Amino acid sequence: MFPTSFYFGAGYSESLALIFVVAAIWALRRHYWWLAGLAGGFLSLTRVPGVFIAPVLALSYLQHCRWRWRAVRPAFLAVLLPPLGLALFMLFQWRRFDTPFAFLIAQKDWDNYLSPPWVMPSQLLIRLRTSFDWPITLFQIVVWITFIGLTLYAAVRLPLAYGLTAVLLIVPPYLSSWFRSLPRHILIVFPCFVAMALLTEQTWIRRLLIAVMLVLLAIGTMLYVNGFWVA
Repeated sequence: MFPTSFYFGAGYSESLALIFVVAAIWALRRHYWWLAGLAGGFLSLTRVPGVFIAPVLALSYLQHCRWRWRAVRPAFLAVLLPPLGLALFMLFQWRRFDTPFAFLIAQKDWDNYLSPPWVMPSQLLIRLRTSFDWPITLFQIVVWITFIGLTLYAAVRLPLAYGLTAVLLIVPPYLSSWFRSLPRHILIVFPCFVAMALLTEQTWIRRLLIAVMLVLLAIGTMLYVNGFWVA
């Protein structure tokens, strides 16, 4: 019901990435380390930031071993599968486009580059004052603010695997200069939605949130199918 969830039915990678990140966390919570690593490998094949699931696997395994190196077993090597997934993706690009960094070169056409965390909010505020589609920009600002709070809540209140996943997956889009895609990129940061659920345990708050999101989802879907850049 999130306002940009229509992207799960569009030609984007968010739907695959979401199922793989959920599968990775589900598996490591049950100590299926190789399965978690395999899901992480497919995650990094699907979206480049997915490689950040590797430190989540590593720290979760060490936590399971009570931080004792002597208790580490070969299953710890599963943390290498997410970097392997990224390596396979780069190998494919090397063979297909003669460079393993084609995905970075493509970002230049979007004028997208790594930037300090204050660049995106400053761009959003400028566009809010100067653009005709300011309601979409206002929605992007609300998402930017809200998911910072949800990530902090997840990091403090949820188990290590959830909180660390939220932090590591939300950092790349927040350090991007391309603010328009933020409401889509945060779709895979599922611990934030877990935090949202915990914060709306009171029935009337949850019903109000659902009603608002459904209205925004309908509006966002109509804008998207009519050629407006929603996220």
